[in-house]
Amino acid sequence: MPTDPDSQVSIEINKARYEAGTAKKAKPPEPDMSKTRTFRLNNYIPKALQDLMYEKLVSEEELLEAVYRRGFFPRGTPFQNLPDEFVEGCLIAAWPKVLAVIQEIRSNYEIPFE
Repeated sequence: MPTDPDSQVSIEINKARYEAGTAKKAKPPEPDMSKTRTFRLNNYIPKALQDLMYEKLVSEEELLEAVYRRGFFPRGTPFQNLPDEFVEGCLIAAWPKVLAVIQEIRSNYEIPFE
């Protein structure tokens, strides 16, 4: 470090300018979309599964229909009654297969108008 007081002031000013310049380039925080989303999922669905469902806009009803069609649980079983092991080990772990069933269900939707 230079011992000249003028050099020390110059270094401190340049450091302050650098820090101010890098602060402006910082990425702004992303807004919390959980309060602005139109598509919502119930809080009792685990976050890991919610994240997968949000990505493809899969509703709880569609997810349960896939569960019923595959015969895992009887029709009418509420999500809250699904064991954690099933949710984590089947729905989350095998999400691509679950999503394929949901996409098959979606492909057979009847549209009441054209």
